[in-house]
Amino acid sequence: MKKTIITLSLSLCLCLVFCGCVWKTSENKDKNVPKGYITYKKYLDRERWMDWTDYCCYDYGKSAKVELPENYRPLCEKDCILTVKRDVEEFIKWMREAKRESELTFSEDDITENDYAYIVQERVNSTIEMYYFDSDTNILHYMFTKW
Repeated sequence: MKKTIITLSLSLCLCLVFCGCVWKTSENKDKNVPKGYITYKKYLDRERWMDWTDYCCYDYGKSAKVELPENYRPLCEKDCILTVKRDVEEFIKWMREAKRESELTFSEDDITENDYAYIVQERVNSTIEMYYFDSDTNILHYMFTKW
């Protein structure tokens, strides 16, 4: 009887640990992605030595009011739009070379004055990480490029 109780207790603990791990890993921990998205699509580069997200779309629904973090900037000036378009073109070129262009759900033509972006460039690691929010579709596009 004592062995049965111990076995059941250990089984319950393992089950709780496993469920906790699955629950924790399914959370989005990126503070730059606003909460409230309905669906998302995540694309990984499987040919690299690590699987990391290099493209992701977060759909908030057409009528949702999305609260963007403070670090997002409105694309209200022509030079702002040109900077974002340049980085998006670079990302699209990178996806095209990897024969993954079909995964993209937008183009540089979608970038307009109503949109928002947050760009992190690391010259040391040669990376660009971009969050581009398309106000017309209420979709956030996350892009990661390493050149």
